[in-house]
Amino acid sequence: MANTHSLDLELSSSQYASIADASQTGLDLNSDFSLECWVKIEQLPSTAGSGFALIAKDDASSQRSWYLRLLNNDKISVGYFDSGGTNRETVSTSAVLGAGDVGVWNHFAATVNITTPTLTIYKNAVSVACTPAGTGGASIKNSTSAMYIGTLGGTGNFMDGLIDDIRVWSDVRTAAEILANYGTQLVGNEANLVGYWKLNNDYLDETSNNNDLTASGSPVFSTTIPFINNVAIFTAEAQDGYIYTGPNQSVYSLARNGSSGTLADTETNLYVANKYVAGGPYYYVTRSYIPFITSSLPDGCTITTANLMLYVFTKGQSDAGQGDIVVTLSTQASITLAGGDFDSLTLNSPAEGATRLAYSGIATDAVNTIALNATGIGWISKTGNTYFALRLSGDVDNSTPTGAATEHRIAANEDTSKLKPRLVVEYTTGSVYTSTLTETVALAEVLLKSESRILSEIVTVVAILLNQASRTFNEIITILDTLLKNPNKFLTEVVTITDIFLREILRTINETVIIVDNIVKSTIRSFLESLTITDLLTKLFNTVLAVPKFISTLLQTRPEGGSNQGDRPDARGLQSNDKPLGV
Repeated sequence: MANTHSLDLELSSSQYASIADASQTGLDLNSDFSLECWVKIEQLPSTAGSGFALIAKDDASSQRSWYLRLLNNDKISVGYFDSGGTNRETVSTSAVLGAGDVGVWNHFAATVNITTPTLTIYKNAVSVACTPAGTGGASIKNSTSAMYIGTLGGTGNFMDGLIDDIRVWSDVRTAAEILANYGTQLVGNEANLVGYWKLNNDYLDETSNNNDLTASGSPVFSTTIPFINNVAIFTAEAQDGYIYTGPNQSVYSLARNGSSGTLADTETNLYVANKYVAGGPYYYVTRSYIPFITSSLPDGCTITTANLMLYVFTKGQSDAGQGDIVVTLSTQASITLAGGDFDSLTLNSPAEGATRLAYSGIATDAVNTIALNATGIGWISKTGNTYFALRLSGDVDNSTPTGAATEHRIAANEDTSKLKPRLVVEYTTGSVYTSTLTETVALAEVLLKSESRILSEIVTVVAILLNQASRTFNEIITILDTLLKNPNKFLTEVVTITDIFLREILRTINETVIIVDNIVKSTIRSFLESLTITDLLTKLFNTVLAVPKFISTLLQTRPEGGSNQGDRPDARGLQSNDKPLGV
């Protein structure tokens, strides 16, 4: 089921959701744990003048177990209280929310290893620098507090905004696990998932623990949601690298327009540069090439959004306007990069896969997200590899540099503090196609059932007709047997009875045609109409045509003499309780 709703909590109305301690199962965490949720704040905590509790089993008094909350200085903290009531937590070193986060969805996750102890916080799947605090030990207090969403204890720290897809785990989620799953709904049966609230217009816990919530303050559900589609996250392959020309190019055009360069693939850094170094002079042009294996995307999917995530260590710009990061397409022949791939791109006026990341907007020692445009999305392969080339705007615009500082260093490896390049792709599996297929299957089922019913009715009609024909022939035999015994009136009776019989058969045929026609009209399969009616009419007319031949055969063998007129039954050859078909 797709993500359809989120829960809208209003600070002014002290709204929240909770489950009493006596009603919950699995939320008395006694060892390692992880917490996750999506949040869209309607104002900063610092503006509200109070913190926003996100997920907590903490009554803000004496019964305190664990919590994840936004503080009134716009930082975030995760913590727990040990069995003796001593707190241990970690707090983000800097604010994780700013003015630009108001009205914007953000995903927060926190992991707690109480043995080490190590407490880690993530914003949008990227770890946040934190400062530990407190001396709590390697245990968690088994409190009687309810578990709350959007408050501490139902008395304060009320949240103001939307919250969605809340998860409580009884283990430490890895950075890779958080990254792989934060933009996709889970099933609810995942290992170590002890509480999972999708908040899709209800308060149900999707796990088998059935920790269903109860609302307080009459919050409402919103159709504003953080994600709706499937998300695929690809990590740059080990073959990423950068290629540069220099230091022996004294002419800028030779450095920029070269067909090959020096390959550097250290699995540590990527560089993009467009710079001039005095002493030669020497010009350097450096481009980075980032491959992703994207063949796992469904062939029929529709990509709705795609983001390139780059961790930038340092940046520099000597010449204004030359230090913007530009995403272009690499046409390299294979995933294995070579020095000759320096020019595996469109040199002048290339198609750009995203709005340029302006130099002023590049954050250092942080992840920078570049949203691909329709062109960039079109470069993503669903059957093979996707190749991006990063260039600086001075290189793309053919602007000769005058300084040595226009160069950026980007992470090409990964640890707890930085991120290897990522491609985050959001896609649908083709809702129109799926809907059409579903409707087609449903229609087919109806048609099959209808056809089965129609065939059954036709079989019934045919059986009745055959039975009627058999009965009629028996009566004819009886009539003819009687007539043969009365030769004086034989010919007259034969003519009369044959006329009546033919009229009866024709009337029966007409009624049969009407009945079968009505049956056939109940289906869209028109071929049944001609097939069924033709078959039935053929059988009936063959029966009619056989009557004269049958009578002729009898006439040739009739005996001499006969009985009187009183031996003749009713001229129609039918008993009083017999009715033709359709009457």
